[in-house]
Amino acid sequence: MNLIKYLLFGLCIMVMAACQSGDSLAKGGRLYDKWWAENGVEALGVDQALWAEQSSNERSGADTWRCKECHGWDYLGADGAYGSGSHYTGFVGVLQSKDKTEDEWVAILKGETNLDHDFSDVLSNGDMHLLAKFMQEGAVDMRPYINAGKSTNGDTSRGERLYGNGCTACHGDNGNEMLTDDPEDEAVILGVLANDNPWKIYHKALNGQPGIPEMIHGHKLSWSDQDVADLVAYLQTLPME
Repeated sequence: MNLIKYLLFGLCIMVMAACQSGDSLAKGGRLYDKWWAENGVEALGVDQALWAEQSSNERSGADTWRCKECHGWDYLGADGAYGSGSHYTGFVGVLQSKDKTEDEWVAILKGETNLDHDFSDVLSNGDMHLLAKFMQEGAVDMRPYINAGKSTNGDTSRGERLYGNGCTACHGDNGNEMLTDDPEDEAVILGVLANDNPWKIYHKALNGQPGIPEMIHGHKLSWSDQDVADLVAYLQTLPME
């Protein structure tokens, strides 16, 4: 009996550790998305210093401080979905440097490798470590799941079940409730968003929406990378109007 109690206690510790790790990765993902919304602080109205090194992306102000604006929702930067179009900057992604240590990532965020990439005035040391951990472990290589043509390699039947278990309460059966308020989205229906930018939907489904802690996301539900792909594949079947 004591052995059984010991094993159960050990299992509980492992589950708690896994949940805490998932929470940390999700938090880092939301910081990557829009750190000021996640932290409940005012957005900056000036351009991030590094922005001056590119001229193809015409956005300004707060957008220039979003990690995703330089490195993409697919984390591939100029080698991925942001390799062309209005979001193109020419900056590299983060997947190409997955072998960097957490301390090396923090050094980059502190501007120790490039003074213009210094976020130490706007992010706490703890936030930079969460971001570093996300880029080291949480940035999923989406290429096995989403191709360049935006179609998703997923099981729509499983995705429908996942959506029903975690998403319909807020987003409705057709994905047209509790819609995004992100000004970069011209269309706010989930079916349209999933087809227009499946990488973004994948990121948010796995990590949540910045500043909305009550949103259920993949890390909270212990979803695998394939689970998220199944969900995105299903979302692409939802109504487009």
